[in-house]
Amino acid sequence: MTSPTEIRKPLPDAEQRRAALNLDRNVLVMAPAGSGKTGLLVSRMLLALARCEQPEQVVAITFTNKAAAEIRFRLLELLQAAERGEPGEHMPAAYEAARELLDHDRRRGWNLLDQPDRLRALTIDSFNAQLAGRQPLLSRLGGPVRVAEDARELYSEAVMRLFAELEDDELPVADRDALALVLRLAGNRIDRLIGPLSELLARREQWLSPVVSYDESVWDEAEAALLRGFVEQGLGDFHRLLGEASGCELVDLLREGASQHELLRWAETLSAWPPATLEHLPTFRQLIELLMTKDGRLRSAGGINVKSGFVARQAYTQRMKQLLESLAGDEALEAACQRLRKLPHPHYPPTLKDFQRALLRCLRRLSAHLLAVFGERGETDFSEIARSALVALETSDEGVGEGLLWADRHIRHLLVDEMQDTSESQVQLLLRLTAAWEDGDGRSLFLVGDPQQSIYAFRKAEVRLFLQLWGERRLGHLPLSCLRLSANFRSSAAVVDWFNEALSAVFPKNTDAERGIVPFAPSDAQRPAADGRVDIAAFGADEGAIAAEAAAEQAERLVASGASVVVLGRARPHLAPVIRALRARGLSPACQDIDPLATQPAVRDLVALARALWHPADRLHWALLLRAPFVGMSWADLVAISAGRTRWSWPDRIEAALKPVEPFSLPDSPEFGETGDLFAAPQAVSDPGPDPQPEAVLTLSAEGRARLQRLWDALAASAANPGLRLNLADRTEAVWHALGGAACVGADGLADVQAALRLLRRQTAGDGIADIAALDRSLAQLYAEPRAGQVQVMTVHKAKGLEFDHVLLVGCERKPRAEDKPLWHLRSWQAGEGRHDRDGHLLVPRPPESFDETDPAHALYDWLHRQHVAERRNEALRLLYVAVTRAKRSLTLYACADVGPKGPEFAAESFAGLLRARFAPAFEGRASVVPRSATATATLSPPPRSPRLPIDWKPLADADDALVYRPQERRTLKPSEGVLNAAEDKREERVAAPGDLYAQLVGTLYHEALERIAAEGIEAWADGGDSRRGALSSGFRRLGLPEPQVEKAVDRVLELVRRTLSSPRGRWLLGPKPWARNEYHLAGYQGGQWVAAVIDRCFEDDDGTLWIIDYKTSARPIEAGQVAAYVAEGVERYRSQLRAYFGLLRELRPGKILRTGLYFAEADRFEEIALS
Repeated sequence: MTSPTEIRKPLPDAEQRRAALNLDRNVLVMAPAGSGKTGLLVSRMLLALARCEQPEQVVAITFTNKAAAEIRFRLLELLQAAERGEPGEHMPAAYEAARELLDHDRRRGWNLLDQPDRLRALTIDSFNAQLAGRQPLLSRLGGPVRVAEDARELYSEAVMRLFAELEDDELPVADRDALALVLRLAGNRIDRLIGPLSELLARREQWLSPVVSYDESVWDEAEAALLRGFVEQGLGDFHRLLGEASGCELVDLLREGASQHELLRWAETLSAWPPATLEHLPTFRQLIELLMTKDGRLRSAGGINVKSGFVARQAYTQRMKQLLESLAGDEALEAACQRLRKLPHPHYPPTLKDFQRALLRCLRRLSAHLLAVFGERGETDFSEIARSALVALETSDEGVGEGLLWADRHIRHLLVDEMQDTSESQVQLLLRLTAAWEDGDGRSLFLVGDPQQSIYAFRKAEVRLFLQLWGERRLGHLPLSCLRLSANFRSSAAVVDWFNEALSAVFPKNTDAERGIVPFAPSDAQRPAADGRVDIAAFGADEGAIAAEAAAEQAERLVASGASVVVLGRARPHLAPVIRALRARGLSPACQDIDPLATQPAVRDLVALARALWHPADRLHWALLLRAPFVGMSWADLVAISAGRTRWSWPDRIEAALKPVEPFSLPDSPEFGETGDLFAAPQAVSDPGPDPQPEAVLTLSAEGRARLQRLWDALAASAANPGLRLNLADRTEAVWHALGGAACVGADGLADVQAALRLLRRQTAGDGIADIAALDRSLAQLYAEPRAGQVQVMTVHKAKGLEFDHVLLVGCERKPRAEDKPLWHLRSWQAGEGRHDRDGHLLVPRPPESFDETDPAHALYDWLHRQHVAERRNEALRLLYVAVTRAKRSLTLYACADVGPKGPEFAAESFAGLLRARFAPAFEGRASVVPRSATATATLSPPPRSPRLPIDWKPLADADDALVYRPQERRTLKPSEGVLNAAEDKREERVAAPGDLYAQLVGTLYHEALERIAAEGIEAWADGGDSRRGALSSGFRRLGLPEPQVEKAVDRVLELVRRTLSSPRGRWLLGPKPWARNEYHLAGYQGGQWVAAVIDRCFEDDDGTLWIIDYKTSARPIEAGQVAAYVAEGVERYRSQLRAYFGLLRELRPGKILRTGLYFAEADRFEEIALS
């Protein structure tokens, strides 16, 4: 983003920005794209920190780890600039705030620059976990549990258990009937219920409490009140938009017409313009039919005739025509009429009530099953954490709970980013946190967001909550100063002018909080127009490949200029043609969550190995394993293995093929004729039959025999190890390493393999796969690690919050995947929203096909579904807004369409359809925008094949170590410097005193944490270890640390972990490597004595250099002036220890370049130790 210091003219929203930094006000800021909202939040946070007694009293909450890291980075960047006395490109207000905080920091002795972990910028999930952890029993969270990043498998398991109850003869009749009714909704297919019920479980914090404590009369009363509110709102909208004057005129002329035509006789009873109440609903429905045509448009004056009750040349008819002329073009009134016409009956349909009761009964049992699954798996989900946090903040008759007291004492200033993406439970959390706040008590609330960028409805985000706060100007009892920003520092004036004009024409004109309707808010460009442009590239409907090639060519040209380029698409399939075209041009696309993990060759090979190890009769995966690059069998050798043995399992075929045989000639036998089927399944017989005669088999090639023997040896070694044999995930990893799997992939592929192994560990039970279908689903839902590349490629959702010099928006003609009508709609409202005076839920199942079309159930369900569709369309507009506002310098939109008599034919819900007025002119001369090099259909090269591991490849000297079983739970109780034997130097093993148990255990668990990070991948620790807080507490208690020191020790370990993860050097040490070991066991003779050691981290870098790394910790912070002495002392103390490691590895790896180093976690210093 362009630095605000580069902007010379006065900001149009300068006053609003100053007001937003006033800590004496609670503020809600509406900040459009490119307006610098994160910088504003950081500035306010700096000011708040300068007022506090402890930095932990200021809390910034956002929704992603990346956003939280960005806030921390900006805070530190400003503090460092202030320390240097160099404002640089920072806003003057932010720089001055940083200087003020730095002075406060020195007075208080916080030392934030050396202890940045005291700055609390965290995700909402991490914040919830901390709150719930304060009262584990009260919050019902219990002891330490792992939070599942993707809980869909847990939900599916709960659903399957629910319907498995049908097999239970002791199941109560009422529950059995309820299950049967719910099954009827899905056509008696359980598979159709897994998704919808899982979705309800994912947002159960909205409905669980009233469902568990279900009282039919209370539920029905709240439900009826909701329905009345909806109908009254529809009536009220029409009543207000038509206006009293027009309404009175309409009533008056209809009363006159009642005596002229029998079709208007019903109007005789109208004495005045009726109020918008339920008893007048029939009257308003009749008025709507007069005002609207059958196709939902306001009737024109020419549409009035005798067929509708208006006699020609009568005064009332002329008055009606004049009224209709005055209403013509009123889009808001037309929309209100459409809604009123389709309003459901204000009472719940009796025919659906039994289905609703059945569903509610099943949901109660389902939630119990889910808790049981959580308990058995030792896992929970973010919804449970959120619910537990709310429980921890509850008050009761006995007083205020510990969780709320803790929050009240420790939070003075609360800042919430991306407020437009909040859910109902998150707003409830804010309400409880601020319930005791009062004006003038020194506390403040800052909320910032952009409702135009609310695009996460699928994550339970509800933009209506932001709009309601904005409209009511308060959160609970706290008044909010509502401020709107307008300056755009990101995009050039040409781009800003374009999207201001284009989007203002298609966005709704008015806000409707309850329906989540957001109007467009224009921006004021702060950058000049000279370097900006917007283009539309038009192609024929059958020219998709040409459009992709054109986008790739443009990307190549822009990348050559050194600019940042992104290709955006609405959905992943829309991006596939461009990715292929980029690769065909030799460009490396950096794909963000585009390539499913299951499609990556390295992962396919790993899964084939796991499936083959699991089942000898899995013919497909055994064949894939044999063809994997780390085995490398040719097709001819696969034929030789299978010749005459098609009834055998693959392990038996391999064992037999490795037996020496004499040369032979082949007879024309029927069995040999079957050998072309390499995937023939073994017959279901207990004995595969006698070994074939030599003349019935083919001989393996010498190379094939060598490759097969290496595979067989690795399989045999792993099978002989009891630990590996009983643990499929560990056995898979061990055999993969032993066969050279790591040598067949680069660093990116290694990261993919590590992610697949983590998944495999979750999906396997001992020596088997718990659920193959679940494993396949989970693999399909994970995506390959992003590769480094010249061109970024991602969906619009992934691009939110990012900016690029040039944006290429492809597939604008593509519409989103059509949604089936769900099995039910659930809508929830809180008291005070709109016309609703109480909390309520509206659960409406989809009427079964047996229901008559006139049944009111259809009207209610269809009304809710129309609301859902309208919300998705409004969100599509906001998604378009996010897409076009990523561009700094240029924006190009690509679309393919046929051109008919009325112009290009776009789907109404596509981006091109939404911007039809902008796209249509481009199709008049579309040939002129097609690059010459793309005038023919592009020929795309096939993806490269994975090379086989060379036949002369030799494993590392310690390759057998891969086949030694070490359970995942095994962790050394002491860091590596504590395990060298008496041959080592007997000096103090640590900087900390040997008798200091606290210091020893902090070092122990920091080492364990780094071992896990290296094994699981840095991304698995994106929260900085917050989700492991409970596990660390248990670890310290298990190792005997006194209880008063546990929380302090956990904080210390997480502080060191975050410092390591935020450091480029730390990430280099722990990141994926071609070969790596953690807690690496070695033993050998040195100086005539046996030496045993465990190296913290050992790896080969891309240059083939073997690094030996030892971690060093300090139990307590080190003063800035003492860091150099601390490091120097550590280097001298541990030099002999590293020399021992060096000597051991030199014996194992002769001729290898070895380098050693110490990583001092407290100082984030890496010191290489030169040894020879």
